[in-house]
Amino acid sequence: MFPGFLNAHHHLYSSLTAGIAPRGAVTDFISNLELLWWHLDRVHDEESVYWSALWGLAQGLRAGVTAVIDHHASQSFVRGSLAMEARAFRDAGVRGVLCFETSDRGPGAVEDQLEENIDFFRSVADSEDLRGVMGLHASLTLGEESLRRVARRRPPSMPVHVHCGEDRSDRERCRDWGYLGPVDRLARFGLLDQFSLLVHCLHLDEAEYPLLEERGCWVLANPESNAKNGVGRLDQHRLSRWVLGTDGMTGNMLASLRSAFLLGDPGGDALGLLGEAFFVRGHELARQFFPGVGRLGPGAPADLAVVDYRPVTPLTRENLMGHLVFGAQGAEAFITAVRGKILWREGRFTVFDEKELRRGAREAATRLWRRFEERAPGGYRSSL
Repeated sequence: MFPGFLNAHHHLYSSLTAGIAPRGAVTDFISNLELLWWHLDRVHDEESVYWSALWGLAQGLRAGVTAVIDHHASQSFVRGSLAMEARAFRDAGVRGVLCFETSDRGPGAVEDQLEENIDFFRSVADSEDLRGVMGLHASLTLGEESLRRVARRRPPSMPVHVHCGEDRSDRERCRDWGYLGPVDRLARFGLLDQFSLLVHCLHLDEAEYPLLEERGCWVLANPESNAKNGVGRLDQHRLSRWVLGTDGMTGNMLASLRSAFLLGDPGGDALGLLGEAFFVRGHELARQFFPGVGRLGPGAPADLAVVDYRPVTPLTRENLMGHLVFGAQGAEAFITAVRGKILWREGRFTVFDEKELRRGAREAATRLWRRFEERAPGGYRSSL
């Protein structure tokens, strides 16, 4: 039994895309965005946002995930989109940190997206299970004036959640503007502090690593996604506050934990470093938003993950990570609970009927895919 797992970076809007194909030949990182993800987020509507979120959260519940930090995009359905996502979180019983991906893709896009982020942040200020942060896509899709607007409008207590140096193109765009890279650019706009959530951080200038440490930012690592996109590997030895997310690849954090080990640096105490990131820092980040979580004991909120794994070899505190990586191998949870309420138990959801869940998700996916195929590709490249 563990405290419930945190998925530190997810894209629930991608949960209904298994098997979907880009609308053309993908030749690099940017064309993958244009022909798949930027095309997808243009065709999401109210129905598909809800069912994508609910289906994705259900897959996490199967695997003991009790809290998700999500980065949402639905360019044709901005205002009200986070409330629709929040409805799915409430229906699933999962804790969530939500934001909308602000970018310069499309005329007048930034203002609506800023308002959506700020309004949601304020609307859940008193919630015990939902939080809002300022979602930004990445430097490569946010111009100077847009970042100035973000800096002016963002409430001081509102952390940013932003892709940072995922691909070389992000760093090179920042250098074109006269910055060392994406971390330096965010810092100069006053957007970095110990609560900031920076995703990936693969392609940075040498001088940006000490800046990350100085500001105490969180780095959200997504090794499966990085391997899929062929963009590189996190230099985890140079960062002290990195935790694991999935970047929409899966809802199963134990599966992601195994991938992180297999795709990571095999030198030194690799399992020990990974365990510290997954358990110690992962729970620390969760407590930033939800005080008291991430521990077992009297007075704790009882967010629980009981893994369905029965080893036949000796299990100790010292070899626990070896069991999770090589033994459990992404096993389902036996029980998942939030605030002591059991949400998943012995292969069944307790909060909704799985047949109805599948029916709703399948119908929403059918309509989403139809819109994806009918809309002409292209026209999404930033006008910066």
